[in-house]
Amino acid sequence: TQGVSSAASDVYKRQPRFFVAALAAALAACGGGGGDSPEAPNPEAPARTDVVVKVVDGPLANAVVCLDVNGNAACDADEPRAVTSASGSATLSILAADAGRFSLVAEVGTDAVDADHGPVTQAYTLRTPADRPGLISPLTTLVQAYAQNRGVGSETAALVVEQELSLGLSAFADFTQGSSEAHIVAGTVARLLLSLIHISEPTRQEAI
Repeated sequence: TQGVSSAASDVYKRQPRFFVAALAAALAACGGGGGDSPEAPNPEAPARTDVVVKVVDGPLANAVVCLDVNGNAACDADEPRAVTSASGSATLSILAADAGRFSLVAEVGTDAVDADHGPVTQAYTLRTPADRPGLISPLTTLVQAYAQNRGVGSETAALVVEQELSLGLSAFADFTQGSSEAHIVAGTVARLLLSLIHISEPTRQEAI
């Protein structure tokens, strides 16, 4: 495991500007008529759908997940939201018309608990692209940052991240669900990314 962790650290050392530039780009930053006429029928309620999402560094309990309708990378009171369970999972009920249109945000506060790393001591925010809502992690946050900064789709952004960081897994894979070298490297890289998110988060909050 030490060798794998060292390899992941080497990836970061080889690509420090890629990490910092991509993260900084995203974290610096959205009646009826009268008479005898029959009453107009009540409009049907808009169709809704459930979106199941998991939030991980390790699995994160008590994180707030939302559909970022206004694009400000925060969970506002009027946006669909849910709170993750001990497994890091949550189910968002959203308008069917909104599915795939807006990115998802996870606000991880100091009342959250990381199943692998213990209680969260510093609040932070994670994101994932609109068309990949199943998992939110530091890696998906980097993909969203790159896509947003470069104006490219999530598949292109993910491919760049995977190649630049020498990941053996998809950036959208749940690296907590495996013990292979690829899973361990992805998890270690995610922790390195999270340390950068911690550094960047106060700056983003001041900008807001």
